[in-house]
Amino acid sequence: MTRTRVVVTGLGATTPLGGDVATTWEAMLAGASGISRIEADWADDLAVKIAGPAAVDPATVLDRVEHLGSPAGRHVRDLPVGGRLG
Repeated sequence: MTRTRVVVTGLGATTPLGGDVATTWEAMLAGASGISRIEADWADDLAVKIAGPAAVDPATVLDRVEHLGSPAGRHVRDLPVGGRLG
């Protein structure tokens, strides 16, 4: 069996705690929660009124998956080679 080596050169994240890795990490260390009450009109008929919405606004992008992945990818792209968070 051939082993493939993988090198992780950066991180990206779009979470309920923040739109990037640094913000998310700081919020996690502070014990913050990304869970909140859904106040939007479309949620009026839902049985559950709490969620962990993404910290970025997906309304400007047609495809939600692309929207959540793109900012995370840009954060990875913008890290210096061998860069560190913080």
